[in-house]
Amino acid sequence: MQANRRITITLGTLLTAAVFVVYWPATSGDLIWDDHRWIEHNPLVRGQGTLSDIWFSTEQSSQYFPVVYTAFRIQHALWGLDTFGYHIVNITLHALTVFVLWRILHQLKVPAALLAATIFAFHPIHAESVAWIVEHKNTLSALFMGGSVWAWLSFVRRQQWGMYALSLALFALALLSKSTSCTLPAALVLSLWLMGERVTGGTGNRWLQIAPYVALGLVMGLLTTWWEGRFVGGHGLSIDRTGLQRVLEAAYALWFYPAKLIWPDAVGFAYPKPELRGQSWIDYTWLIGCVTLALLTWRCRDRVGRGPIAGVLLYAAMVLPMLGLIDYSALPFTLTADRYIYPATIGLIATAAALLWRLGENHKGALMVCAVALVVGLGVKTRAQCAVYQDEVTYWGHTLRHHPSSHLGFNIGGALLTRNGPGDVDEAIVHLRRGVALYPDDGLLHYNLALALLRRNDLDGAERHYRSAIERMPNYAPAHGGLRAVYGQRLRAQSPQRPGADRRAD
Repeated sequence: MQANRRITITLGTLLTAAVFVVYWPATSGDLIWDDHRWIEHNPLVRGQGTLSDIWFSTEQSSQYFPVVYTAFRIQHALWGLDTFGYHIVNITLHALTVFVLWRILHQLKVPAALLAATIFAFHPIHAESVAWIVEHKNTLSALFMGGSVWAWLSFVRRQQWGMYALSLALFALALLSKSTSCTLPAALVLSLWLMGERVTGGTGNRWLQIAPYVALGLVMGLLTTWWEGRFVGGHGLSIDRTGLQRVLEAAYALWFYPAKLIWPDAVGFAYPKPELRGQSWIDYTWLIGCVTLALLTWRCRDRVGRGPIAGVLLYAAMVLPMLGLIDYSALPFTLTADRYIYPATIGLIATAAALLWRLGENHKGALMVCAVALVVGLGVKTRAQCAVYQDEVTYWGHTLRHHPSSHLGFNIGGALLTRNGPGDVDEAIVHLRRGVALYPDDGLLHYNLALALLRRNDLDGAERHYRSAIERMPNYAPAHGGLRAVYGQRLRAQSPQRPGADRRAD
């Protein structure tokens, strides 16, 4: 027992050190995009008001994540806007999550548990969650979720009600860090199934024990839906879709993420949205694939075994809130994003690692070589990916370069370039014109293009696109202000110059 503990501590230490080596380039990254709103310009984080305001105030227009805001407030008090500290905390949270996942998989007797945890640690699809400061909500919630499952497994094995209370408390903290943690009850049920534990009878009715988790998750899910609709909103953009569109897009997303896990090329932020309206048989390809896979798995369930089925079901359950079936604030811009899949990937990664281990069971030497090559390759890719999050120009430039039809890339990237020098304004106009051509109903694109044209003194073009923005977003005050600025510039240009106005005062 003592020897096993020493091995666990040694391997855990080495794994943690490796995580820091891979993600160290992220520590030089600046604040980008939402970081400014969540930290730099957030009065609750900067010390104005009390902690109770973070937990009970409705003045903030961002999502309700009081644990994350509390963590940001503490860090802001310690190191202000020095981003190094925030990055160190986020990398530490990721490393702790990796360790907890490894121990959970080990307790569930999943083959190649350490390999699965290491792949999770180094996979480039997680770089966004670890290298972007605002994604504290991902790493914090994942660690609390992992801790909750670990405590749940201890409760199931030893029937210690203190561990049950700890598990429930950690789940509550996960929900208050990110509401999509509401999917954790699925992990609890699947863990029982993997362990061969009876859900009813025996040591107690497990359904009754899981019921409080479901209730907490449901309450937080309803609160988040209300909060986003009331305080966040979609800036006037319509996200009305038919039920068929929602199902087709959800099926597409379910296949999109495994493809990125297998081939993590051009991973990043704000992938282009698919146009799936059900008007062509091709639109149904992803849905047909989901149904076919489900039927084949059920038919071959005895041969496949519980492990792979549990892994796929865990992935599907944990990613469910972000498949677009339910509206959320970013849905008008993007359906899929790397940050949506953390930590849902563990189901697929654990399944893949276990299958790889079994395939190479009789060739352990070759298996170890392949595993090391895979882990090193992923680590190198992730370390390079950290450079994308150095600053906003690099961040959005990467998005537009690798995903040239990215809706959000046009909007934010174009707006960012507009704020920079004259050369960047010209580039912004090029990107924004392409964006307007692809997404003519997006009022924000019209607004940002108008802003760039105004910087170029193209008053006619600016007026036209400000009017287009107002037509699509009647209550968007900046568009009305921009239109008034156009009128003001025209009046100043038409007014005759006062005599002697160019003379210097004595």
